[in-house]
Amino acid sequence: VAVSVVELFTGSVLFAGRNNNDMIKRFVECIGPVSSKMIRRHILSFQQLGLQPHFEPIAAGGSNYNFRKQEFDKVTGKPVIRVVSASSGTISAKQIVQVLVKSRSATDNRAEVIKFGEFLSRTLILDPLKRMKVDEAINHDFFSNKKKTKQDTD
Repeated sequence: VAVSVVELFTGSVLFAGRNNNDMIKRFVECIGPVSSKMIRRHILSFQQLGLQPHFEPIAAGGSNYNFRKQEFDKVTGKPVIRVVSASSGTISAKQIVQVLVKSRSATDNRAEVIKFGEFLSRTLILDPLKRMKVDEAINHDFFSNKKKTKQDTD
């Protein structure tokens, strides 16, 4: 839901990528590292399907992982795998708000854009147990003022 709302606000695809690997890279760059539990499940499911996982353990049996970033060689055009740390930093809620405030139009209410950024930061959390639930999202300040305004005009 959050990704669709962002795309409606900005008018562009949030995690546009050339392939799944590129979209995972973009997601991690924006939201932060994927939990070890999610990576372990990813590796297991890809191995069961006979596919090369996007992550690999740094040490055998360890809980730290590297990301297998797929790029294309500029000269040959062939795929190249670059192994990079999967523990890149996250963008905080404050940073998301700052980006949105800078990109808002002159007609956008600053307070509403800040509420929108706070809403996004809670809905884009990777861990489903920590992510905002649907009922919480519906009752978030970003939407509640709009409901009150509509009810007042009816």
